[in-house]
Amino acid sequence: MRLFTRDHVPCVLDAIAHKVQTFADEPDRRLCVLTLRVDPCDRELLAALGALELVCGLQSQPRPYLRRVDLAISLEPQDLDVRYDPELPRLTIPDARIGLVSIRVDDDGIVSALVRATVINAEPAILAALCAWHTETRAVTFAPAQPSLFDEADSAPTIRRVGRPVG
Repeated sequence: MRLFTRDHVPCVLDAIAHKVQTFADEPDRRLCVLTLRVDPCDRELLAALGALELVCGLQSQPRPYLRRVDLAISLEPQDLDVRYDPELPRLTIPDARIGLVSIRVDDDGIVSALVRATVINAEPAILAALCAWHTETRAVTFAPAQPSLFDEADSAPTIRRVGRPVG
């Protein structure tokens, strides 16, 4: 199952946070938490995310009272294929765990989505590429890290609404 069913989603890497998890009987895990912003998130991208009906309903514009919706999406780890330039080779970030997707609507009705992805024990080359990507727009394709036994067209991601609309 993919987070976005569309390829080459334009994403800006807004923030990179580094953490270390320590366990008593396991080696330390280095975590890299990425905040990806999809801005603007049009109707096609909302449909690819599976949240078009939640944000827009039957209307062509977002609901007028809606400001923010947090979605807890349960997916298997995703491989992020990042394209800098069509002629250059792509960067693949393996096994990114998608935690929270937050959809925001500003006063002008422009929809944006924030995606939190966690990468565990990233290699130094990937960390250097992430630092080069910071605050720039790249085309990202989300793909499952392990192939699924089920057809993607038959199933949709599990979406649970976390927050209430403000307004």
